[in-house]
Amino acid sequence: MHTEVLSLLSHFLGALPAQVSAWDKKVIEHLSADKKALQAFRTGNDDTRWSIYAGIKYRGFVYH
Repeated sequence: MHTEVLSLLSHFLGALPAQVSAWDKKVIEHLSADKKALQAFRTGNDDTRWSIYAGIKYRGFVYH
């Protein structure tokens, strides 16, 4: 699942996987462990994805 999360985030952020791995370890780990948040990120539009990403990265977001 870690590989899928890294791929989704790389595509969303327009960054190389190595960059995402270095910058967003917390987000990768959270989405890899939280199937509900990952599904919402996977199927959401850009606004939804940004909300999930920023929530995890900057606010300690827990998806419900």
